[in-house]
Amino acid sequence: MTKENRIITKLWSIIILFVILILFTGCASKQVLVGKKCIVEDKAGYDNSKIITKSYVWFVDKDKNWTKEINKNNCE
Repeated sequence: MTKENRIITKLWSIIILFVILILFTGCASKQVLVGKKCIVEDKAGYDNSKIITKSYVWFVDKDKNWTKEINKNNCE
C-alpha cells in the first residue's frame, strides 16, 4: 500500500468515527426501533384518506410507548 492510500484510509476512518459519534450524540434521547414496521395516519377520518408510512428503522422519543402506533400489523 502506498503512502497516499494509507493517508486516505486513515482519513476515511476518522470521518466514519466522527459520523458515528454525531449519530450517538443526536440519538441520546431517542429510541431506535428496527424491523419492518408501519404507522397509519388518518387525519381526515375517511377510509381512503389513510397514509401508511413504512420503514425498517424508526427513531422515536424514549418518553412515549410507540407499540400501538408503530407495529407490523399496520403494514397490512
